[in-house]
Amino acid sequence: MCPYPFIMSIYDISFELLDDSVLELNAFNNQCFIVANTASLCGFTNQYNDLEKLHQRLRIPIIATPCNDFGKQEPNSNKDIMCSIKKEFNVSFHVTTKVKIIDNPHPFYQWLYKNNGFLSYPRWNFYKYIIGKDGRLLAWFSPLVKPTDQRIINILNKLG
Repeated sequence: MCPYPFIMSIYDISFELLDDSVLELNAFNNQCFIVANTASLCGFTNQYNDLEKLHQRLRIPIIATPCNDFGKQEPNSNKDIMCSIKKEFNVSFHVTTKVKIIDNPHPFYQWLYKNNGFLSYPRWNFYKYIIGKDGRLLAWFSPLVKPTDQRIINILNKLG
């Protein structure tokens, strides 16, 4: 039995952003977008650069969800996260306040588990999830696959 039975649609989910605004996923209805769980002190942190390149190149919405659940690699406050990623990576995509994934997970990760099962669930930082125009998970990639990997580019190009 799924431990998160109440998430009906991805479009019912929202994120609080680092600028204190709220990002409703229903804003992406009929659009493809990417969600990536991130951390500032991870060996994969330069993937922020690749996420920005992908965002700029294909104009795809990207949502980074900082999380301290894997290796305690995001110990910073939301304010410090915002300062460091703007300064070090100059990102222009959406970055949320810190979320939980393991205990009391954010509704996006509840939806992910409920609709796509355990294998799609992140086991480390910088998992990348491509959500299709219909609001379903199209593909996911581990941190070993860079956001600019040709497999990701090919999927996104096919979606137009």
